[in-house]
Amino acid sequence: MSNIFPRERPGTGHNSTAASRDFTNSLQDQIFQTPEDGDPFETIDRFITEQTAGASPIAAQAYAERMGPMASKAAASHVQIQLERRNGKLVPTGCGDALTWVAERLREVPSGMAIVSPHAANESLFYFRRLLDRIGIAGGTFRVERGEEAILSGFPKLQLRADRAPNASGAELHGFERFDGSARSDPEGDAVAVLEDPLAQLPEEWGRQASFFLYVGNRLSSAARNAHAILPVTTFAEMEGTFTNFEGRVQRFHQALQPAGLARPAWLVLARLVSLLEDDGDGGAAAPTLASEAFQVMVGDTPAMAGLEWASVGLKGARLGSTEAAVLQAQAPVEGA
Repeated sequence: MSNIFPRERPGTGHNSTAASRDFTNSLQDQIFQTPEDGDPFETIDRFITEQTAGASPIAAQAYAERMGPMASKAAASHVQIQLERRNGKLVPTGCGDALTWVAERLREVPSGMAIVSPHAANESLFYFRRLLDRIGIAGGTFRVERGEEAILSGFPKLQLRADRAPNASGAELHGFERFDGSARSDPEGDAVAVLEDPLAQLPEEWGRQASFFLYVGNRLSSAARNAHAILPVTTFAEMEGTFTNFEGRVQRFHQALQPAGLARPAWLVLARLVSLLEDDGDGGAAAPTLASEAFQVMVGDTPAMAGLEWASVGLKGARLGSTEAAVLQAQAPVEGA
Protein backbone atom coordinates (compact mmCIF):
# COMPACT_ATOMS: atom_id res chain seq x y z
CA MET A 1 0.00 0.00 0.00
CA SER A 2 1.44 3.39 -0.97
CA ASN A 3 2.13 5.90 1.75
CA ILE A 4 0.10 9.10 1.44
CA PHE A 5 1.61 10.94 4.37
CA PRO A 6 1.27 14.67 3.50
CA ARG A 7 4.49 16.60 3.08
CA GLU A 8 2.93 19.80 4.33
CA ARG A 9 1.84 20.50 7.87
CA PRO A 10 -1.71 19.11 8.20
CA GLY A 11 -4.40 21.68 7.52
CA THR A 12 -2.21 24.00 5.43
CA GLY A 13 -1.24 24.35 1.81
CA HIS A 14 -3.02 23.71 -1.45
CA ASN A 15 -2.59 19.93 -1.25
CA SER A 16 -4.68 19.51 1.92
CA THR A 17 -7.91 18.74 0.10
CA ALA A 18 -6.24 16.26 -2.25
CA ALA A 19 -4.49 14.56 0.66
CA SER A 20 -7.78 14.28 2.51
CA ARG A 21 -9.47 12.76 -0.52
CA ASP A 22 -6.61 10.30 -1.05
CA PHE A 23 -6.71 9.36 2.62
CA THR A 24 -10.44 8.64 2.54
CA ASN A 25 -10.22 6.64 -0.69
CA SER A 26 -7.28 4.56 0.55
CA LEU A 27 -8.98 3.85 3.84
CA GLN A 28 -12.17 2.73 2.09
CA ASP A 29 -10.10 0.43 -0.13
CA GLN A 30 -8.54 -1.15 2.96
CA ILE A 31 -11.91 -1.64 4.63
CA PHE A 32 -13.35 -3.22 1.50
CA GLN A 33 -10.46 -5.71 1.46
CA THR A 34 -11.06 -6.77 5.06
CA PRO A 35 -11.28 -10.59 5.16
CA GLU A 36 -14.56 -12.22 6.12
CA ASP A 37 -13.29 -13.14 9.56
CA GLY A 38 -11.97 -9.62 10.19
CA ASP A 39 -13.54 -6.48 11.57
CA PRO A 40 -13.52 -3.44 9.24
CA PHE A 41 -13.69 -1.07 12.18
CA GLU A 42 -10.36 -2.34 13.49
CA THR A 43 -8.73 -1.09 10.30
CA ILE A 44 -8.48 2.54 11.46
CA ASP A 45 -5.62 2.33 13.95
CA ARG A 46 -3.59 -0.01 11.74
CA PHE A 47 -4.07 2.25 8.74
CA ILE A 48 -2.88 5.37 10.56
CA THR A 49 0.11 3.50 11.97
CA GLU A 50 1.12 2.40 8.47
CA GLN A 51 0.68 5.89 7.06
CA THR A 52 2.91 7.46 9.69
CA ALA A 53 5.69 4.84 9.47
CA GLY A 54 9.09 6.55 9.37
CA ALA A 55 7.71 9.98 10.23
CA SER A 56 9.00 12.04 13.11
CA PRO A 57 6.96 11.83 16.34
CA ILE A 58 5.78 15.44 15.92
CA ALA A 59 4.71 14.88 12.31
CA ALA A 60 3.02 11.58 13.19
CA GLN A 61 1.08 13.22 16.00
CA ALA A 62 -0.04 16.07 13.74
CA TYR A 63 -1.15 13.57 11.09
CA ALA A 64 -3.10 11.51 13.61
CA GLU A 65 -4.79 14.61 15.04
CA ARG A 66 -5.95 15.64 11.62
CA MET A 67 -6.63 12.31 9.95
CA GLY A 68 -7.87 10.38 12.99
CA PRO A 69 -11.26 12.13 13.06
CA MET A 70 -11.44 11.76 9.29
CA ALA A 71 -10.83 8.04 9.63
CA SER A 72 -13.64 7.76 12.13
CA LYS A 73 -15.89 9.69 9.79
CA ALA A 74 -14.93 7.68 6.73
CA ALA A 75 -14.86 4.22 8.26
CA ALA A 76 -17.12 4.40 11.27
CA SER A 77 -19.31 7.48 11.35
CA HIS A 78 -20.16 7.97 7.67
CA VAL A 79 -20.46 4.55 6.13
CA GLN A 80 -19.72 4.45 2.41
CA ILE A 81 -19.85 0.75 1.57
CA GLN A 82 -22.41 -2.05 1.84
CA LEU A 83 -21.89 -4.26 4.88
CA GLU A 84 -23.52 -7.52 5.91
CA ARG A 85 -23.05 -9.61 9.01
CA ARG A 86 -21.32 -12.95 8.54
CA ASN A 87 -20.17 -15.10 11.43
CA GLY A 88 -20.87 -12.25 13.81
CA LYS A 89 -18.75 -9.72 11.86
CA LEU A 90 -19.71 -6.88 9.53
CA VAL A 91 -17.92 -7.42 6.24
CA PRO A 92 -17.99 -5.47 2.96
CA THR A 93 -20.00 -6.79 0.04
CA GLY A 94 -21.09 -5.65 -3.41
CA CYS A 95 -24.23 -3.58 -3.89
CA GLY A 96 -26.13 -6.17 -5.95
CA ASP A 97 -25.21 -9.01 -3.62
CA ALA A 98 -26.21 -6.98 -0.59
CA LEU A 99 -29.63 -6.07 -1.99
CA THR A 100 -30.35 -9.64 -3.06
CA TRP A 101 -29.39 -10.98 0.37
CA VAL A 102 -31.45 -8.34 2.18
CA ALA A 103 -34.49 -9.08 -0.01
CA GLU A 104 -34.23 -12.77 0.82
CA ARG A 105 -34.06 -12.04 4.53
CA LEU A 106 -36.94 -9.58 4.44
CA ARG A 107 -39.22 -12.18 2.84
CA GLU A 108 -38.86 -14.17 6.07
CA VAL A 109 -39.73 -11.29 8.42
CA PRO A 110 -42.81 -12.21 10.51
CA SER A 111 -43.16 -8.94 12.44
CA GLY A 112 -41.16 -5.88 13.31
CA MET A 113 -40.78 -2.18 13.95
CA ALA A 114 -39.58 0.78 11.90
CA ILE A 115 -37.71 4.00 12.69
CA VAL A 116 -37.21 6.88 10.27
CA SER A 117 -35.51 10.24 10.33
CA PRO A 118 -37.37 13.55 9.77
CA HIS A 119 -34.27 14.57 7.79
CA ALA A 120 -35.03 12.00 5.07
CA ALA A 121 -36.46 13.20 1.74
CA ASN A 122 -40.10 12.66 0.81
CA GLU A 123 -39.08 10.21 -1.91
CA SER A 124 -37.01 8.16 0.52
CA LEU A 125 -39.82 8.07 3.09
CA PHE A 126 -42.27 7.04 0.39
CA TYR A 127 -40.18 4.08 -0.78
CA PHE A 128 -39.40 3.07 2.79
CA ARG A 129 -43.15 3.00 3.51
CA ARG A 130 -43.68 0.93 0.36
CA LEU A 131 -40.98 -1.49 1.55
CA LEU A 132 -42.58 -1.78 4.99
CA ASP A 133 -46.01 -2.38 3.49
CA ARG A 134 -44.53 -5.09 1.31
CA ILE A 135 -43.03 -7.00 4.25
CA GLY A 136 -45.96 -6.37 6.61
CA ILE A 137 -44.52 -3.87 9.10
CA ALA A 138 -47.16 -1.34 10.05
CA GLY A 139 -46.59 2.12 11.47
CA GLY A 140 -43.17 3.48 12.24
CA THR A 141 -41.91 6.38 14.33
CA PHE A 142 -39.51 9.30 14.21
CA ARG A 143 -37.98 11.59 16.80
CA VAL A 144 -37.62 15.35 16.31
CA GLU A 145 -35.10 17.43 18.18
CA ARG A 146 -36.84 20.59 19.39
CA GLY A 147 -35.75 24.00 20.59
CA GLU A 148 -36.88 27.56 21.01
CA GLU A 149 -38.35 29.46 18.07
CA ALA A 150 -36.57 32.55 16.82
CA ILE A 151 -38.45 34.99 14.56
CA LEU A 152 -36.56 37.32 12.22
CA SER A 153 -37.98 40.80 12.71
CA GLY A 154 -39.92 41.94 9.66
CA PHE A 155 -39.88 38.48 8.04
CA PRO A 156 -42.41 36.30 9.89
CA LYS A 157 -41.88 33.30 7.61
CA LEU A 158 -38.09 33.36 8.00
CA GLN A 159 -37.75 31.94 11.46
CA LEU A 160 -36.12 29.14 13.35
CA ARG A 161 -38.93 26.68 14.00
CA ALA A 162 -39.29 24.58 17.13
CA ASP A 163 -38.79 21.44 15.06
CA ARG A 164 -35.08 21.12 14.29
CA ALA A 165 -35.74 18.93 11.24
CA PRO A 166 -36.79 19.84 7.70
CA ASN A 167 -39.24 17.04 6.97
CA ALA A 168 -41.28 16.10 10.01
CA SER A 169 -44.40 16.93 7.99
CA GLY A 170 -43.23 14.66 5.19
CA ALA A 171 -42.73 11.80 7.64
CA GLU A 172 -46.26 12.27 8.98
CA LEU A 173 -47.63 12.49 5.46
CA HIS A 174 -46.23 9.03 4.73
CA GLY A 175 -47.73 7.45 7.81
CA PHE A 176 -45.01 7.77 10.43
CA GLU A 177 -45.69 9.09 13.92
CA ARG A 178 -43.71 11.28 16.30
CA PHE A 179 -42.01 9.48 19.14
CA ASP A 180 -41.64 11.55 22.29
CA GLY A 181 -40.66 8.81 24.73
CA SER A 182 -37.41 8.82 26.64
CA ALA A 183 -36.26 5.41 25.38
CA ARG A 184 -37.15 3.07 22.53
CA SER A 185 -37.96 -0.53 23.30
CA ASP A 186 -35.40 -3.08 22.13
CA PRO A 187 -36.65 -5.13 19.13
CA GLU A 188 -35.79 -8.40 20.84
CA GLY A 189 -36.90 -11.29 18.64
CA ASP A 190 -38.49 -8.96 16.08
CA ALA A 191 -37.18 -7.39 12.91
CA VAL A 192 -36.25 -3.71 12.82
CA ALA A 193 -35.79 -1.46 9.80
CA VAL A 194 -34.20 1.97 10.16
CA LEU A 195 -34.07 4.81 7.65
CA GLU A 196 -31.38 7.48 8.21
CA ASP A 197 -31.81 7.76 11.99
CA PRO A 198 -28.30 7.42 13.47
CA LEU A 199 -29.70 5.84 16.67
CA ALA A 200 -27.13 7.90 18.55
CA GLN A 201 -29.14 8.09 21.78
CA LEU A 202 -29.65 4.35 22.10
CA PRO A 203 -27.52 2.00 24.23
CA GLU A 204 -24.69 0.08 22.61
CA GLU A 205 -26.47 -3.26 22.89
CA TRP A 206 -29.72 -2.05 21.26
CA GLY A 207 -30.79 -4.27 18.36
CA ARG A 208 -28.40 -7.16 19.04
CA GLN A 209 -31.27 -9.56 19.70
CA ALA A 210 -33.36 -8.54 16.67
CA SER A 211 -34.32 -11.34 14.30
CA PHE A 212 -33.18 -9.12 11.43
CA PHE A 213 -31.84 -5.57 11.65
CA LEU A 214 -31.70 -3.49 8.45
CA TYR A 215 -29.97 -0.13 8.64
CA VAL A 216 -30.32 2.24 5.67
CA GLY A 217 -28.31 5.33 6.50
CA ASN A 218 -24.99 7.13 6.46
CA ARG A 219 -23.93 7.44 10.11
CA LEU A 220 -23.02 4.50 12.29
CA SER A 221 -23.53 4.74 16.02
CA SER A 222 -22.75 1.84 18.33
CA ALA A 223 -26.36 0.67 18.08
CA ALA A 224 -26.41 0.92 14.28
CA ARG A 225 -23.37 -1.36 14.10
CA ASN A 226 -25.54 -4.18 15.45
CA ALA A 227 -27.35 -4.35 12.11
CA HIS A 228 -27.33 -7.50 10.01
CA ALA A 229 -27.20 -5.38 6.85
CA ILE A 230 -26.04 -1.80 6.33
CA LEU A 231 -26.91 -0.03 3.08
CA PRO A 232 -25.09 3.31 2.71
CA VAL A 233 -27.09 6.28 1.47
CA THR A 234 -26.32 9.90 0.76
CA THR A 235 -27.05 12.90 2.94
CA PHE A 236 -29.52 15.46 1.61
CA ALA A 237 -26.56 17.62 0.47
CA GLU A 238 -25.44 14.80 -1.85
CA MET A 239 -28.75 14.30 -3.65
CA GLU A 240 -31.82 16.09 -4.93
CA GLY A 241 -35.38 15.59 -3.79
CA THR A 242 -38.20 17.22 -1.85
CA PHE A 243 -39.23 18.06 1.70
CA THR A 244 -42.68 19.03 3.01
CA ASN A 245 -42.58 22.05 5.30
CA PHE A 246 -44.80 22.84 8.28
CA GLU A 247 -47.31 24.65 6.04
CA GLY A 248 -47.81 21.60 3.86
CA ARG A 249 -45.70 23.03 1.05
CA VAL A 250 -43.59 20.56 -0.95
CA GLN A 251 -40.22 22.12 -1.74
CA ARG A 252 -37.32 20.92 -3.87
CA PHE A 253 -33.71 20.88 -2.76
CA HIS A 254 -30.68 20.43 -5.00
CA GLN A 255 -27.48 18.44 -4.83
CA ALA A 256 -24.46 20.38 -3.59
CA LEU A 257 -21.85 17.65 -3.01
CA GLN A 258 -20.72 14.48 -4.73
CA PRO A 259 -21.76 11.24 -2.96
CA ALA A 260 -19.04 9.56 -0.93
CA GLY A 261 -17.95 6.02 -1.72
CA LEU A 262 -20.78 3.70 -2.76
CA ALA A 263 -23.52 5.73 -1.06
CA ARG A 264 -26.57 6.44 -3.20
CA PRO A 265 -29.88 8.26 -2.50
CA ALA A 266 -32.05 6.23 -0.14
CA TRP A 267 -35.01 6.28 -2.53
CA LEU A 268 -32.81 4.70 -5.22
CA VAL A 269 -31.63 1.90 -2.91
CA LEU A 270 -35.10 1.29 -1.48
CA ALA A 271 -36.82 1.34 -4.88
CA ARG A 272 -34.46 -1.38 -6.10
CA LEU A 273 -35.06 -3.39 -2.95
CA VAL A 274 -38.83 -3.12 -3.41
CA SER A 275 -38.42 -4.21 -7.02
CA LEU A 276 -36.54 -7.32 -5.90
CA LEU A 277 -39.26 -8.15 -3.36
CA GLU A 278 -41.94 -7.78 -6.03
CA ASP A 279 -40.04 -9.97 -8.50
CA ASP A 280 -42.16 -13.02 -9.32
CA GLY A 281 -39.80 -14.29 -11.97
CA ASP A 282 -40.39 -11.51 -14.48
CA GLY A 283 -37.71 -9.19 -13.13
CA GLY A 284 -40.09 -7.10 -11.07
CA ALA A 285 -41.21 -3.54 -11.72
CA ALA A 286 -38.58 -1.18 -13.08
CA ALA A 287 -37.12 0.98 -10.32
CA PRO A 288 -36.71 4.72 -10.96
CA THR A 289 -33.20 5.98 -11.58
CA LEU A 290 -33.86 9.74 -11.42
CA ALA A 291 -35.22 11.84 -8.57
CA SER A 292 -37.87 13.23 -10.91
CA GLU A 293 -39.05 9.69 -11.69
CA ALA A 294 -39.19 8.75 -8.01
CA PHE A 295 -41.14 11.94 -7.31
CA GLN A 296 -43.76 11.20 -9.94
CA VAL A 297 -44.21 7.62 -8.69
CA MET A 298 -44.70 9.03 -5.19
CA VAL A 299 -47.21 11.62 -6.41
CA GLY A 300 -49.19 8.96 -8.28
CA ASP A 301 -49.46 6.82 -5.15
CA THR A 302 -49.98 9.58 -2.56
CA PRO A 303 -53.47 11.17 -2.77
CA ALA A 304 -52.41 14.24 -0.78
CA MET A 305 -49.83 15.03 -3.49
CA ALA A 306 -52.14 14.58 -6.46
CA GLY A 307 -51.48 17.10 -9.20
CA LEU A 308 -47.93 18.03 -8.20
CA GLU A 309 -45.32 18.12 -10.96
CA TRP A 310 -41.54 17.91 -10.54
CA ALA A 311 -40.92 20.74 -13.00
CA SER A 312 -43.25 23.14 -11.20
CA VAL A 313 -42.08 22.39 -7.65
CA GLY A 314 -39.24 24.83 -7.05
CA LEU A 315 -37.50 26.22 -3.99
CA LYS A 316 -40.69 28.02 -2.95
CA GLY A 317 -42.57 24.80 -3.42
CA ALA A 318 -46.13 23.82 -4.22
CA ARG A 319 -48.79 23.54 -1.60
CA LEU A 320 -50.59 20.27 -0.90
CA GLY A 321 -54.36 20.20 -1.12
CA SER A 322 -55.91 22.58 1.43
CA THR A 323 -57.28 19.74 3.56
CA GLU A 324 -53.97 17.89 3.82
CA ALA A 325 -52.02 21.09 4.49
CA ALA A 326 -54.42 22.08 7.28
CA VAL A 327 -54.03 18.65 8.89
CA LEU A 328 -50.23 18.89 8.84
CA GLN A 329 -50.31 22.37 10.40
CA ALA A 330 -52.67 21.12 13.10
CA GLN A 331 -50.32 18.20 13.86
CA ALA A 332 -47.26 20.44 14.25
CA PRO A 333 -46.48 20.81 17.98
CA VAL A 334 -46.83 24.26 19.51
CA GLU A 335 -43.70 25.58 21.25
CA GLY A 336 -44.14 25.37 25.01
CA ALA A 337 -47.05 22.95 24.81
